[in-house]
Amino acid sequence: LACCLLIFIYVKHELSYDRFHEHSERIYRAVVGEYQNGEWIYSVGTPEPLGAALEQELPEVAKSVRFFHPSWIEKWAVSYKNKSFYEEQVFFTDPSFFEVFSFPLVHGDPNSVLDEPHSMVISRKAAQKYFGSENPIGKVLVIDNHIETKVTGVTENVPSNSHFRFDFLVSFEAMPHKWILNNWRTQNCYTYLLLQRKYISSELNPKLSQFLKKHFGPMKNVKFEFQPLTDIHLYSRDFRQDMASHIGD
Repeated sequence: LACCLLIFIYVKHELSYDRFHEHSERIYRAVVGEYQNGEWIYSVGTPEPLGAALEQELPEVAKSVRFFHPSWIEKWAVSYKNKSFYEEQVFFTDPSFFEVFSFPLVHGDPNSVLDEPHSMVISRKAAQKYFGSENPIGKVLVIDNHIETKVTGVTENVPSNSHFRFDFLVSFEAMPHKWILNNWRTQNCYTYLLLQRKYISSELNPKLSQFLKKHFGPMKNVKFEFQPLTDIHLYSRDFRQDMASHIGD
């Protein structure tokens, strides 16, 4: 009986991933497929302009949000006064982050918390680590020894059933590697989409094919797909560049 109960708890937790978001059934991740050596290889790294173009050209897309969390940077130096640590969970993202995802804020307005060019939202854990009992709002953290960012919000710690974890969300405008901007040939961003409603792939694939042809030309070995948010944890094990944590077996 105890074993059955433990298995039930484990399975229930695995199936609960990312379902705490208010719009979880309408959130999708963009995935790039490339046909290589007789098989499709999938990557979650996408071109930086992808989200904005999809939002502009496909009426089905209500909002898009980018993450810049490059695989070649394992940790970022983050400092405040005489405190300095190397952090893994640093993401550069868009102001639309809190319109797409439902991570609760302890401090800050979700409608504007990332509007300023060098604003930053940190987790409750990071706030305690860097500021202790001080109010973190308005404090300045320095990233990579030269990027000054002002704390404008604090979130609750990310729950264990989220496929990605963060401690620092930085305004995309502060992102240091500007060479990836407006470049359709790089795949260094993650792109998430809030759609107008829940869709099945067959409804969107024809439009994605036309979109791909417009921006990439007649490339038969490349395609885009939308992966439902609630599928990511259990069905992404073979995807390249994935930032998902604890990917299910």
